Amino acid sequence: MRKLLALFFAWTAASLVPAQTTNDMATLSDLSGTQVLVLRTGQVYEGRAAGVKEGSLTFIRTHAGGQAEYTFTSDEVERIDFPGGESKLAAEELLATGRTAEALPILEALYRQRGAYLGFLSEKDRAYFITLVETAREAGDPYLSVGVAKALLEYTSAPEVRNRLDDLVLLGHYNLPLKDDTRALAETWTTARPLYGDSALGWYILARLDYDAGEYESALTRALTPVTFSSQYPMAYLSHCYAVAILSAQALGEEAEARALAGEMLARHLGWPQDEGLAKLEPVYRELSAPAVPKDRETDSKR
Repeated sequence: MRKLLALFFAWTAASLVPAQTTNDMATLSDLSGTQVLVLRTGQVYEGRAAGVKEGSLTFIRTHAGGQAEYTFTSDEVERIDFPGGESKLAAEELLATGRTAEALPILEALYRQRGAYLGFLSEKDRAYFITLVETAREAGDPYLSVGVAKALLEYTSAPEVRNRLDDLVLLGHYNLPLKDDTRALAETWTTARPLYGDSALGWYILARLDYDAGEYESALTRALTPVTFSSQYPMAYLSHCYAVAILSAQALGEEAEARALAGEMLARHLGWPQDEGLAKLEPVYRELSAPAVPKDRETDSKR
């Protein structure tokens, strides 16, 4: 099963065929321009990439007498510069205005143009496609998100970029019907990342899996782990851990603990998460974090 899924993710990332409107086609027309190959020796070739075979790049250079085909190893290539600046700008403008569905086909087309040559792109150009991974996930396509993230990880060495991609792979798996794989990834995440780090994602996913399965004791314990070790410094997904801890405590009938955690979350100015299906449970948090009504006042109100 895992092998089949791995093949599916690879196929998804490699076979992007964006649905294009007339406006999309006008925007994407700049993708067909000349490509520039820069070698480590400083030599520059203009033409087009024609594929990668056994790790070597085939590049076709057009000149007055016709065209010539060259083959270069990754060690010989500094980078390939692809056209498409206007399309990238259009996608960025759409994303900036929240038009994710319109931006996604443009990002897919850019990846389709360059995805086969990830090993020959600059680190910066590869990292650009994290935007596609994030946009695909936001648009509700976790298969595409995970597939592209895994492809990028093969060629990414920068620790901070790898961490971000690992996070997106884990989040993508949570949105897929792959709970055993998701748990294994989350456990690997918690082993590799420090408790005092800048993210609590792995702990949140483990706690959420337990909560979703009705294992509230385990969910509460896991969710409280990063809470216990957190400090005044920002920690991504800490609010998610608080949320799962509050919901788990309430499910266990531990009203006092649920209220204490809600009050602590409020005091730390951590907003209730609006993703992963948690937004609809915000009223629970608001009720628990509200000041308790004194019993004598409650009695008076019933008279």
